[in-house]
Amino acid sequence: MSAIARLALVAAGAAAGAVATRWATSDSGRRTLSELSSTSLPHRAALTGSGNVAGHGASLEPRPARENKVASKLLRVAQDVRAAMDQREGELRAQLGLPAPDQIKARRANGTSAGPHH
Repeated sequence: MSAIARLALVAAGAAAGAVATRWATSDSGRRTLSELSSTSLPHRAALTGSGNVAGHGASLEPRPARENKVASKLLRVAQDVRAAMDQREGELRAQLGLPAPDQIKARRANGTSAGPHH
């Protein structure tokens, strides 16, 4: 695999990770993940009326929350990708002599230039 293909693959993975992380940390993403991880499948069937649950003594009381393993794994992967992206960005900024984003914000707040200082 050529260097350009590897770079494109890393960039695509980084973009996918950024999108997944932003969605997972958004209000709608948090609600969705919370609903997925806190509602078990039989309980959902009883609430929606699907399945043959009502005649077997099933109550509509919530069952203890179970961890949704798929949602948890997706969230962990997204967090890992985001952390790796942040680490790589820091390495690139150090190599290029660029300031960190928080330094740029501080300079803008103080009214000084946001560019690199040599």
